[in-house]
Amino acid sequence: MRYKRGKESKYTHRTVWEEVNGPIPKGMHIHHINSNKLDNRIENLALVTPRENFLKDNWGKGFYFRKGLTRPYVSHKRIDGKPTNLGYFGTPCGAIMSTRMALVTS
Repeated sequence: MRYKRGKESKYTHRTVWEEVNGPIPKGMHIHHINSNKLDNRIENLALVTPRENFLKDNWGKGFYFRKGLTRPYVSHKRIDGKPTNLGYFGTPCGAIMSTRMALVTS
């Protein structure tokens, strides 16, 4: 989300980051941890390299449905280039959250 102050135009998440942490180093990006671009709370923002931002934003659905299982939603992610099973869940929400938590910690 952009806003204008005089002739200057800035993204809200960058302004929030700078108010708390100071200037953003050249070439760095601000990442929305929960992937909600409208959630500009400081605890949802992280300073990352462009590559980290790309990898975190392009995580995909992060799960698939396997019929016949008690917990049919299988969460997965590539870690160090290797496909990794993160667990089995009863709801898509649980599978998605495990994938996103793996993104934050990887």
